[in-house]
Amino acid sequence: MKRKIWILTLITLLCCNLSAQKYAEEFLNNQRSKQTCEKIYLRPASELIKTDIITLDSVNDSTVLSIFNQELINSLKFYGFEVEQVQNYPSNLKDNEHTLEISQIELEEYPFYDSITDDMNPKQKFYKQLSGVKVNVWLTYNAQKTEDKLIFYNERQIQSAIDGYFYQDNSKETFVTYQTVDVNPNDVYLITDDNAAMCAEYFFNFLLNRYVYFKTNGEDKNFYGISDHRTLITKKYPFAAFELLEQ
Repeated sequence: MKRKIWILTLITLLCCNLSAQKYAEEFLNNQRSKQTCEKIYLRPASELIKTDIITLDSVNDSTVLSIFNQELINSLKFYGFEVEQVQNYPSNLKDNEHTLEISQIELEEYPFYDSITDDMNPKQKFYKQLSGVKVNVWLTYNAQKTEDKLIFYNERQIQSAIDGYFYQDNSKETFVTYQTVDVNPNDVYLITDDNAAMCAEYFFNFLLNRYVYFKTNGEDKNFYGISDHRTLITKKYPFAAFELLEQ
């Protein structure tokens, strides 16, 4: 009797998973037609917050904002969404319509230490303070609905680097020679672009899993995502997703 129950349970779970995956595929297919795709009303960012910026004061604020806004739009469209930039959201939304606000973009510089190790004496190290930079982004889903809104967070960072080695002169005195590669404004623009592309992917995955959740009444326990080739990825654990912040 226990064996029969176990087999029935396994069959039920298998059918549930197949059904859920069918809905995930359905969501992907919906994005291939303008009649069935999701529509995003996007409120773009208009201000860049700078925190502890010392060595990167030449970064252009409007360039960062333009790069992020445009890449987010382009990437959302790449995944099949229809995107419309707005300052005010529509009063009524259809089931396949959503609002997304780029609530805040922050450029944050921070210090850290890196080191060079003596190959002949691993305990001997030379430390150098360098700088790194983060592009932090907060996005608000359903900003117009106080009770239903969600706040997403994502970051990308890059750090300066040090390269060098220890050596001894004829008197056996030890020296170190090194060079550093410092983060520059172009690096900031690159990680801003990367962050926007990631946010588009994560938002697609969010809407995809939301779609499956409602279609299966929350019974499916898998997690779904989209690949770079716009094919379905299925895993047993969360992946490629925003950090969800408490309000």
